[in-house]
Amino acid sequence: RALTRCKEEMEIALQARSKQLELEKETALLDLRKELEENAGKSNEYCRELESLKKESERNEMHLSQAVQNWKDKYEKERHLRRKLHNKVVDLQGNIRVYCRVRPVLGHELKRNASNVMFLCDTDSCQITLAESKATILRDQDEQYEFDRVFGLNSTQEEVFSHVEPLATSVLDGYKVCIFAYGQTGSGKTYTMDGEGTNPGVNQRTLESIFRLISELTSNNKTTDESPVCTVKLSMLEIYNETIRDLLAPQQKSKKKLDIRFDQTNQELYVPGLTEVSVKCMNDVKEQMKIGRNNRTVGAHNINEHSSRSHLVVTVTVVNKHKDKVHRGKLNLIDLAGSERINKTEATGERLTEAKSINKSLSALGNVIQALGSKDKKKHVPFRDSKLTYLLQDCLNGSSKVMMFVNISPVEFNFQESMCSIKFAQRCAAVNLGQAKKNTESEQIVTLKQTIENLRSKLN
Repeated sequence: RALTRCKEEMEIALQARSKQLELEKETALLDLRKELEENAGKSNEYCRELESLKKESERNEMHLSQAVQNWKDKYEKERHLRRKLHNKVVDLQGNIRVYCRVRPVLGHELKRNASNVMFLCDTDSCQITLAESKATILRDQDEQYEFDRVFGLNSTQEEVFSHVEPLATSVLDGYKVCIFAYGQTGSGKTYTMDGEGTNPGVNQRTLESIFRLISELTSNNKTTDESPVCTVKLSMLEIYNETIRDLLAPQQKSKKKLDIRFDQTNQELYVPGLTEVSVKCMNDVKEQMKIGRNNRTVGAHNINEHSSRSHLVVTVTVVNKHKDKVHRGKLNLIDLAGSERINKTEATGERLTEAKSINKSLSALGNVIQALGSKDKKKHVPFRDSKLTYLLQDCLNGSSKVMMFVNISPVEFNFQESMCSIKFAQRCAAVNLGQAKKNTESEQIVTLKQTIENLRSKLN
């Protein structure tokens, strides 16, 4: 009986415990379900907050992007305005406009592992920057050089000419214009000025622009009685070893000695006896320039297989008669011979004599630029130290619009020569020549001047 009673009590206790555990389990499950529901609610709330933050971030990013773009647009606008104002100041002061063009790395430089580029071109800011490796070594050098325009290694002839083209209009308006290329031998001067084959340079493109403007001017005034009459004349000469050579003269006359004289009537320098050909279209120009190019002196040395051994001067005179006014413009296109280091070119004999003459005339040009840039306006300017500087006197005496291309090689092998060219260009940019003057006179005055010149020639 005791055992039976004990067994019954144990069963009752176990049942009670089982019910208690079942109740606790249900309670725990209810609590856990409530907690999960609360967490799910919080999780949904967090997701909504995260989505809201993401949208806000996207809006902020959009606003920031728009703000950055607005500032970029403002910067570009200010930069263009600054450049425009700078060009106006240059026109008023008569500064020499200096454009820097860096030629590409050439095939032979790649072959001999001499293709390390030392100059970085920023066409937007118009700056040339030294490569970091070189700037670190040359602490005494400036690291950045600013020009009126910079053309990088991949610049095209069309891109270059787009900044030269306005000067063609100036020639037709009666201004004197001078465009010349400066740089060491093999730096791309002749390519910039003359071009090659079907890809012409500044010379031909400028003349094409002049003829196009003449055609437009004539066609626009066909309906009026006072249609403009334009005449264009072309001459080509080279200065070789301080001797002036006529590149368009027939063979028997090409050896005639030429010199520079002052024209009292037009108050300008000229070369008596120089062949001047009347050209009526671009075909005439191309024919004459082909003759001139074939007669120009070229040679080969270690640096340049087709090195120009003389300074080439192409002169175009445009006389535009319209409404009792005569506009007399002149365009000088000059491809200077390249400066040379004898220890690099290893020139001997005739090439050595040529190199000495080239370097001497370029040194004289440097002295002229230094004198023109002096604060002492009464300082003597040594124009007569060489035939080149004497011929350039008309361009550098303050009555012309002058543009200079400084052509440089980008590779380390030519670094010293490129730096010399850059520093010379910066000296040129600092020269104030004065505002260019338009050569416009009435037809009566021109007729009287011609009469005086005819009488003077008869007296002589």
